[in-house]
Amino acid sequence: MKAKDHTPQEQKIASCLDELGLRYAEQYPIGRFFVDFFISPDGIVIEADGIHGHFQKSDAKRDAVLIQHDEVTRIHHIKAQSRTGIMSALISLFSEEHQWEE
Repeated sequence: MKAKDHTPQEQKIASCLDELGLRYAEQYPIGRFFVDFFISPDGIVIEADGIHGHFQKSDAKRDAVLIQHDEVTRIHHIKAQSRTGIMSALISLFSEEHQWEE
């Protein structure tokens, strides 16, 4: 997916991930789904939920299928639209991830 094809939220998430120095894949295939961002080897899926968010019921079903894949350890949905909100969500996510390793 080219950057011009991204939603504004996805562009901001990619920019924040870059700023944090994280390596990631975009539109990464896992089973029959494509996830917005995949951070390996941590196995973290990041989904941009957009202005209106996704449908919680279908998200939950999709997440249940994704988490069954060995390469996925965690799924995180970002609802924030501002760059500051997105960066805050990512820092919080990776702070929690670091605590798991201790």
